[in-house]
Amino acid sequence: MKKQIAIILALSVAITLAGCAKTPTNTPTPTETVAATHASTATTAPTAPTGPAETMIAVDVGVTTQDTTAEDGTVLFQRTNQKMHLILNNAEVADKITKDFLNRLDIEQDATTIEATAKAAYNGNANWMPYFYGLTYNPQRIDQKVLSFYGDKVKFTGTAHPERSRKGANYDLATGDVLTLASIMTAEASTDDFCKLVLEALAERAEGDFLREGYSEDVKRRFTSDPTQDENWYFTTAGLCFYFDPYEIAPYTSGVITAEIPYEKLNGLVHTDYLPAARATATGEVTISAFTSDLAENFNHTAELVMDPEGKMYLVHTEGTVQDIRITFTDDTGSYTVFAANSLSDGEAIMVQAQDARNLELSYLSNGRTVKEQIIKRVSDPLAPPEG
Repeated sequence: MKKQIAIILALSVAITLAGCAKTPTNTPTPTETVAATHASTATTAPTAPTGPAETMIAVDVGVTTQDTTAEDGTVLFQRTNQKMHLILNNAEVADKITKDFLNRLDIEQDATTIEATAKAAYNGNANWMPYFYGLTYNPQRIDQKVLSFYGDKVKFTGTAHPERSRKGANYDLATGDVLTLASIMTAEASTDDFCKLVLEALAERAEGDFLREGYSEDVKRRFTSDPTQDENWYFTTAGLCFYFDPYEIAPYTSGVITAEIPYEKLNGLVHTDYLPAARATATGEVTISAFTSDLAENFNHTAELVMDPEGKMYLVHTEGTVQDIRITFTDDTGSYTVFAANSLSDGEAIMVQAQDARNLELSYLSNGRTVKEQIIKRVSDPLAPPEG
């Protein structure tokens, strides 16, 4: 992406887009379907690891930028385009989710309108700043039960600052259905239960968010709407996160306001199908190697992240198991989560192809802590490109 986008985003007054369990990277993608109905019980989530080891579920969500230029070469308009590739042991469900995700991107008509406006507005001014449209989804929770994203939408049309909003996209990985608040609630729960928890979380926030007077009434109105249509939330690894766009309950400078409800407070409110299962502690160690066909033959399950089809190739693999893998891409405009997986174990690998892997950071959970490292700095092959 080009530096012009960074200039555009700099028009905003030091905005902090707060997100629950944020992840960085190049990002991902969904049509509304009715989620499966489950028998509702008020039981608690399991507290001890049970069942077989996790199988890797992975999603590749890359972002590219497309420019529209004037005859004199000036960039008039920039937009982001996103892809999605979901690795799941049920191909039919994976296809259903992917189609829905991509449809969410396709139905956004703002990009075409903003592009036409930019063409009409450009008059050869040397100080012209490109108009911009982007909708970038970041994976937040991926496991055997749920795939959950938040998407940040940014529009710039020459105004004082970009227009920002957030979108949630949540899927049942057993059925491929889109999840709404109504579909994850137990029969014993009500929207008022969630409203109370959100108000409690917001009351604990720092005063720097400048929540406006009377914001609680706006929050309450949110929870009087139809919960079968509500997608203003997403799951994270730590809980259920509700969000409010700029101006909704706070000024623009406060950014997106989030309220995360920890899973331990959701027992009896959220069906156990959507509460995280207990996991064995991961104790594995990651190796990053320069790709060779001989090495690749050692793995029977390989996920791919192709940032550049002409780029160098690397293999991320482990001895033992690591969890909550994320690969983040960083450029002038910020950081985007371009790849996420629930786990990586012996016999599994991630093939990464990138022109400059110095822009890619790998993070994962092992021995109870999150490890972060640049991919290029951990390549074990002595013939790998230098770090500098």
